[in-house]
Amino acid sequence: MAADRVTIGDRVLVGGNVSIVDFDFHLQTPEGRAENINAGAAAPIVIADDVFVRRDALVMKGSIVEGAVVGAGSVVTQDVPPRTAKRCALSSPA
Repeated sequence: MAADRVTIGDRVLVGGNVSIVDFDFHLQTPEGRAENINAGAAAPIVIADDVFVRRDALVMKGSIVEGAVVGAGSVVTQDVPPRTAKRCALSSPA
């Protein structure tokens, strides 16, 4: 799903049951949801070349840079550096 933009590079491997969404679905406060249930922050996602996103991961906003690995079951909420299996990308939340 994309409210803004999702860009996926070459030779990207994506495991089963992975979700890639570039928006928060809704505001976090009860007041914000009452005002506009569909409002939420959106930002582009860029998944660079040679990235491996393992099964059951949730990718939300930011960049996963070349050669990075996102561990199974991770929740990605920030940029993941190049050519790393960054520890914060191997647990929930990343």
